[in-house]
Amino acid sequence: MNHLPITRDRRGQGVRLGVRPANPASRTGAGSLPREHPKRILQLFWLCAVFVVLPLLNIPFIGLSITAPLILPMIYYAFFQTKTPWLQRYHGWLLIAAAIWAGMIVSFVANGPWFDAREFLPGEVVSLVRYLFWLAVFLVTAYIASNFRIQRRLPFLLGTAVVVLAGLRCAEGILLGKIGAETEPIVTTQNSYGILFSTFTPFLFPVFLERGLMRKLACVGGLFVIFLACAMNGSRGSWICIALALAIFFLLGLMSRPTVSLRLVLPMGLVVVASAGILAGSARVREAVFSRVSTFDNLEKDKSYMARQVMNQRSLKLFALSPWFGTGPGRYHDVYVPLEMPPVFRGRAESDFMRKSAHNSYLNYLAEGGLVATLPLAAFIVVLAIGGALAAMALNRQGEPWALGVYGSLIAMSVHFWVLAGLTGTHAWFVYGLVAATIHLASHRTGQGSVSVARSPVGPPSLVFATRPKVAASGP
Repeated sequence: MNHLPITRDRRGQGVRLGVRPANPASRTGAGSLPREHPKRILQLFWLCAVFVVLPLLNIPFIGLSITAPLILPMIYYAFFQTKTPWLQRYHGWLLIAAAIWAGMIVSFVANGPWFDAREFLPGEVVSLVRYLFWLAVFLVTAYIASNFRIQRRLPFLLGTAVVVLAGLRCAEGILLGKIGAETEPIVTTQNSYGILFSTFTPFLFPVFLERGLMRKLACVGGLFVIFLACAMNGSRGSWICIALALAIFFLLGLMSRPTVSLRLVLPMGLVVVASAGILAGSARVREAVFSRVSTFDNLEKDKSYMARQVMNQRSLKLFALSPWFGTGPGRYHDVYVPLEMPPVFRGRAESDFMRKSAHNSYLNYLAEGGLVATLPLAAFIVVLAIGGALAAMALNRQGEPWALGVYGSLIAMSVHFWVLAGLTGTHAWFVYGLVAATIHLASHRTGQGSVSVARSPVGPPSLVFATRPKVAASGP
């Protein structure tokens, strides 16, 4: 029996001398990570996560989704109400975010109407405000999601939302006959469906590395619905990016927990077999898929592919006009450059391509912001890509497979951005915030001996592997 004397702590609670009080944060390996947020903030965060996946409503005039009024109270909470010194802990991410927006401001000033006689366009200021909002979304998401309980629940929420989105696309195909690339979906565009499928499908993969047969069966059914929706939608980018995300997920899983990762093989095999059965049983779906696959044999005659090549040509020529400062934020469609038309577009006027989407997030950003804005963004993405991979493997070793899903989402989305202009969307910066939170969580698990942190005075911490944990992390 323990006969150590009893004393009182500051709150009047009994504490036995010689026994160190338990730190609830240490049980999760969180160290100085933020504690639970207010209930209203968590409710807003969950709603925001759902509507990031389900783009059902948009706010007129400013080009933001319904997530904006949900995120603004979280921004106010994070920057003005929280008492924890989180701005100091996240100083690296703040510096990079500030550098990205500063680059856009410099590009705006360098291309302003005060340097020539052109008319001032309100869209230029709106574009600056939108990027400031999206950078705030990134920072607030990184802060709120730096919590193991939240990250463990997000795969279910985001996975359910993307299955619902896939169900809507399937309903359009079955009830309205909108099957194939040439149809025009109702809920959102074909490209929007494609990028959302690419970005959020990887959040279902971690379920196969956890326990629970019913959850795995539900996940198999969800993936089947998504694969069917992708087949009906006809977005080749989503096919490639989901397959790539799955390959990266499996590879990192093998590198960090080889035996457990083999659980992914059987359920994914069932999904593939079921999808093949649909192709065999539905002539319209089979025709839609095979017609898109056949375009890979002769891309020079595929108008969708060649239109993207023309827009890439336009982006690079705009960049060549002003390599350092670009055309200015929001002015991609307002500056003329001559284009060389491929044979498939012979007879088409250049003006037809003036209003088209850039169809490449990175070249679009490069054309508008120039090197002064693109270099900080490139550094930001490289930090997320490298740090995210290391953090995902480190956390997966400790029984946190959700981290692999977050990283798979980043990879799928980033690759899809080569054929789609998607940086001007809330979902991209939400995912960037989740990856930053994953890196932050991994860097604070030094207590288990899994990761050591080498802090940089100008950027986020870099992760350096040390030893494997002796015990899996536990937590609420």
